[in-house]
Amino acid sequence: MDIPSHFLLSSFQIRMSAFKGSCANLLLLVQSKEIDILEVVLLEIAHQLKEYLEKNQNLDVAAEACQCIAHLLFLKSGQLLPKPLSEEPHLDGEEIRLQTLKFLAEYTRFKEIAGQLTAREEGQRRFFTRFPQQEQQKEIGHGLDEVTFDDLKLLFSKIIARSAQKPKVTLVDEEWDVATLVTWFEKRLYIQKKILFEEIFSVEKTRGELIALLLALLEMIKQTKVRVVREEEIIYIIQLHEKDS
Repeated sequence: MDIPSHFLLSSFQIRMSAFKGSCANLLLLVQSKEIDILEVVLLEIAHQLKEYLEKNQNLDVAAEACQCIAHLLFLKSGQLLPKPLSEEPHLDGEEIRLQTLKFLAEYTRFKEIAGQLTAREEGQRRFFTRFPQQEQQKEIGHGLDEVTFDDLKLLFSKIIARSAQKPKVTLVDEEWDVATLVTWFEKRLYIQKKILFEEIFSVEKTRGELIALLLALLEMIKQTKVRVVREEEIIYIIQLHEKDS
């Protein structure tokens, strides 16, 4: 490693049992094998530099001394640490400095990219994506208008009100299973394909039975098995058919 000439004139002097002089001179002696790096106590040199800076506060000298101490630390660690199985090519001081700068440049670049990605993520959180609605895969047929949920709710309320006005005799407590009614719907539609709404939701039925039938119908609508449609003011429950592919 080449030592800059102004390092040799540094006012910071190291005092050791076997050496007294500048840090750069010590580095030259270590590299020339005249002083064993294992005998150099770097902690003691660091303490001496600390005492020097407390009196002089010269940052230029501190920077030069830190660079020399870093090289000494690198050389000493190379002697203390176990050798790798595959011997790497020897790098001099300048090559080590360039390699370190390369690593720092890569770290800085990745840090900037990470910051940009974080900013983009924060920006995306302020927006909500609305995906296009998928094309309906089942057809209800020509000449039919689909009954909306609000229309269905209003129609059912009227049926419940009319049903409540008719006296009914219940001999036993009624228990209606929605899953069973769904199966019943499927069997009826398999045969008829189209059922009158008033035939299913008759005012003659009890309130419990009407509510259970409605829940079964809503479950089949959710599964896109049926639709409630209007044809010339008559309301039907129809089975949906897959589009011809």
